[in-house]
Formats: sequence, C-alpha cells, structure tokens
Amino acid sequence: MFKKLITCLVSILIVMFTFVPIQVQAQQKDFHNHYYKMTKVLQESTCTEQGYAIFTCQHCGKTVERKINYAEHNFTEWEEYKKEEKRSFQVRECKVCGEQETRVVVKSNRYIGGNIVICIIALVIVALIIKFYYKD
Repeated sequence: MFKKLITCLVSILIVMFTFVPIQVQAQQKDFHNHYYKMTKVLQESTCTEQGYAIFTCQHCGKTVERKINYAEHNFTEWEEYKKEEKRSFQVRECKVCGEQETRVVVKSNRYIGGNIVICIIALVIVALIIKFYYKD
C-alpha cells in the first residue's frame, strides 16, 4: 500500500515537472513588454490643455491613444513695473493663457572694492603678527 502511494506521488511529480513548463513556455512566447513610441500627434498640448497622440509598440505594432503632458508656459520677457530704492518688481506673462509670474530683484549697494581692501589689511596685520611672533 505504501509503495503504491509513493509510486503515485512520484508519477504525479514527473507529470507536473515535464508538462506544466511546456505550457508556461508556450504562453510566454507571445508575451512581451510593450515598448511604446509616439508615432503621431493628434492634438498638440498647451499650458492649459493636454494633447493626444498615438503610440505604437515597437515589438508587435499595437497602437494606443494616450494623453500628452501639459506644455510649459510660453512667457514674455521680464518687464519692470515698480521701482523702489533698494528693490524692483518685475512681471512676465504667458502668451497662451495669460498667467503672470512676478519676482523681486534686490539691488545691492555693497562696495566690493571695500571688502577687498579690508581683506588686504587683515592679511598685512596677520603677516606682521607672524613676523614679530617668530622673530629669531
């Protein structure tokens, strides 16, 4: 009785390991990861509306229609609209949708040459201190 049970289990395992992989391999032959590439633009996207395009798989030729991401704004050049003593305000506008962007430009009154003079004086002082400290 025990011998028949082992023989039955072994035969089941042999059938499972020989025929099941053949069926799985047959199913996997037609399976591939689609690699879509845009082939035709149906509607261009703008900053306010998404566009549509046809994408085609490079392996099997399957086509799908998908949305295209929004395009970036098409801004005009920065224009100054308000000046103050230490800063100015600038604005630019999208040519398509009219959205506006503003920025603040801070004017610096620092005199760069003054900083250089201070650094040179500090170096001279350090050099004099080193000279007198390490005097032989």
